[in-house]
Amino acid sequence: MIKIFPANKLGLYDMSGNVFEWCWNKYTTYKRRSGSQPESPSPKTNDKAISRGGAWDRDAFKCRCTFRLELPPNRSFIDVGFRVARSVLGSERI
Repeated sequence: MIKIFPANKLGLYDMSGNVFEWCWNKYTTYKRRSGSQPESPSPKTNDKAISRGGAWDRDAFKCRCTFRLELPPNRSFIDVGFRVARSVLGSERI
């Protein structure tokens, strides 16, 4: 079921709490109080991937988009998945 809860501040539905979602970039630490996404390190220096969004088997603190997990990319987990997404370019229709 979708759209059970109201949309978030960006107008998006169901973005947190089902399963953690793999992210494209590698894990690195944020600079203190930077408020922006850190630059991904070279794949040669860090092999850990990022997962975000919380999962059904975690507490409420971890069910938010800003919570990140550092996970090995060559493993599978019952509470980690991915979201299929596509960027919209110009006025092209999908």
